[in-house]
This record gives sequence, C-alpha cells and structure tokens, in this order.
Amino acid sequence: MSAVRFFVPENRLAKLLRVPGGAPVAEAVGAAEAGLGELEGPAREELAAALAAVEACAGRRPAQFEAAGVEELYGLSQGAIGLASLCQRPAVDEALRSLCDLLDNLARNERWDAEAVTVHVRSLRLLMGDAGVKDGQAAEVVLQGLRRVSSRYAGTSGG
Repeated sequence: MSAVRFFVPENRLAKLLRVPGGAPVAEAVGAAEAGLGELEGPAREELAAALAAVEACAGRRPAQFEAAGVEELYGLSQGAIGLASLCQRPAVDEALRSLCDLLDNLARNERWDAEAVTVHVRSLRLLMGDAGVKDGQAAEVVLQGLRRVSSRYAGTSGG
C-alpha cells in the first residue's frame, strides 16, 4: 500500500498581502484614479467613433425588420458599453443598455420600430454632449423615457 501525498501550492498573493509596506490605500486609490484620468481623452475619442458607427448603422436600417441589421446595430451598441464610464458619462452607458434591450426585444419579436431606435440614438448624442444633460436630473428624465420606450416591446409577441 502506498502513502497518499497532498500537495498544496503556495498562494503568493496571500503571502504578499501579509508583507508589511507598500502604498497606503488612499495613495493607491489616488494613483488608480490618476491612471483612469489619463484614459479619459482616448476613451472619449473611441466612444465618439463608436456612437457615430451606431448612428450610421441605425440610419441604414430598412423600414421593416431585418435580423442581420438588428444584430449589427446590437453588436455596435453593446460594444460601446463601458467606454462612457471612463468619460464620466454613465448616463450614456445606461442609454446604450436601453438601446440593447430594445433591439433584443425587437429581434425576439421580429419587429422593427425605427422611431424607437432613432429616439435612443439621438438621446446618446444628447447625453454625450455638453448641453447640461450629461448627468443629473435632466439625464434621468431622458433615461426614464428611454426605459419606457424599450419596455414597450418587452412583453409583445411577433407581428
């Protein structure tokens, strides 16, 4: 009969956490925020390009449902989510999620509503702009309206 041997690998992260020294938490958080601040400019440019692609794609959609077109628009919209948070525009991320919800519901029901999509796309530009709608109460009113628009198709079935 042979003896059973257990091997437990060393947890290097746990070991490093027990070692004294390193930067204080406030300093580490400050450094992380500064690093994110450096990403804001490039992220804003990338987001502007992504929103332009969403807008162009939405403008090419036909008057009736087209699965490939909805899928393309969904992919562009979903791919832009997250960039807005780096640009201090969380309302844009929420509007993009609402647009994705709308597109998902439209695709599931094989329907198309150009006006609902257009409202979302125009709202993205409004929320991204410097017209004072990027955050606060005005942005929340816009987002509530978008949620109402996208929820109209949540429980419908084809047609």
